[in-house]
Amino acid sequence: MTEAFRVLPDAIYTTGDLQIGLDLPQATIDRARREGRLRYTRQGHRVLYRGQWVIEWLESDAAKAGCSHE
Repeated sequence: MTEAFRVLPDAIYTTGDLQIGLDLPQATIDRARREGRLRYTRQGHRVLYRGQWVIEWLESDAAKAGCSHE
């Protein structure tokens, strides 16, 4: 069993962090960003995500799919 990835609301994550931690393909993260479902900021050539934005994205997608958070 793999260790759980904890998204901390005040932490800053890169796309690579989310790919590895959430085991998601980069295309999924890029699509959510393009569609405006995942907030981000650009600093130079880097795309950064605040943990709270990631949590909101995951919770929003879970609610649309009818998943529970328990």
